[in-house]
Amino acid sequence: MLLDDKDMNFEIYTDESYITGERYRSIAAFSHNAEHKNTIYIDLVTLLKDSAIKEFKWQKLKDADNQ
Repeated sequence: MLLDDKDMNFEIYTDESYITGERYRSIAAFSHNAEHKNTIYIDLVTLLKDSAIKEFKWQKLKDADNQ
């Protein structure tokens, strides 16, 4: 199967955590086909609005797991 440019049009978003000096202990990435950008955006905005989350922090998730 041959792929054309349309098949390879992706977007990726990254975030780093636990920066210590000169290195990152954790890097997260979210990628998706750019064709679905609007649907993903609407879904994420709806999810954040419905849950009243203003900002996602990995540390808060880790702390919640330890309670």
